Amino acid sequence: MPTTNYYSVNGEVYGESTDGVMTTYMKDAQGSVIGTIQAGGVVNTYAYTPYGQLLAKTGTGPDPRFMWNGGNQYRTTELAHASHYVQARHYDSTQASWTTVDPVWPEESPYGYAESNPATFIAPSGLGAIAVVPACGCLPIPHVAGGMTKSDRRYKCYLRACQEYCSNTTNLFNNIAKACSSPGNCKDINDAHDVCDSSNSYFVQCGTAFVDPGGPWYNGACANKSNFPCPKYQTWHGLLGNLGGEYCCVECKMRFCCYSLGQGKFERVLAAEQALCDKGNVVRRGGHGKPRPKPAR
Repeated sequence: MPTTNYYSVNGEVYGESTDGVMTTYMKDAQGSVIGTIQAGGVVNTYAYTPYGQLLAKTGTGPDPRFMWNGGNQYRTTELAHASHYVQARHYDSTQASWTTVDPVWPEESPYGYAESNPATFIAPSGLGAIAVVPACGCLPIPHVAGGMTKSDRRYKCYLRACQEYCSNTTNLFNNIAKACSSPGNCKDINDAHDVCDSSNSYFVQCGTAFVDPGGPWYNGACANKSNFPCPKYQTWHGLLGNLGGEYCCVECKMRFCCYSLGQGKFERVLAAEQALCDKGNVVRRGGHGKPRPKPAR
């Protein structure tokens, strides 16, 4: 019987290997597998309804066990009325609800899934819903072990702080993508910054944003070394394995991203706003974009 091994980083599933055949998952910002890649070519693509039913498929290859929200460890079961296993319990995509009562009920709805808002919330533990904030290190709500449910008095305050952090990093990533849009800029940036590899604490965050085919800033032309000729900086090892060439543009984005996040500016702002939340204040935005604390009621 074939043996399948699954590959993950910090709990997020990225691919699988069956009898030596590697399959990489293409994922959307929420973590759903929207395609599979083998030997550098796309095998299947997928589309889903908001609550997880398969809407469309192209390709004739086998389907992975991790599909809708698969990156968040939602596993398909092939069972009637229990289409997905999500750690603490089962979920049914046809009914858009859990099959058993939430263990934290009555703090959460007994059967309702993701606050009835599957585009904004997920529930990877099978318990309370947590906010999805893609590509900015805010899942679950930032740096809170185990996530935070709506019953926590700090929930809305933390969510506002997280959304601001995500907005800041989104703008940063947009600027990085623009900065690395020409060979000349790539060479200058690579000369100015150190290599970013798996020893860097921002390696996964940057790689997920720029290198993973399911990432929001992925650009296939960037991973084509003929489009960005420049001296070889390293044989880049990342989320897709060994790219094996002079990937000047990939180097540019990874080095610039790891350097920028490494300055810690956004984390310091986030920590300060979370401290206000912990003291019972609400983080609001003032008329000029500056924090305006207001006592919680």
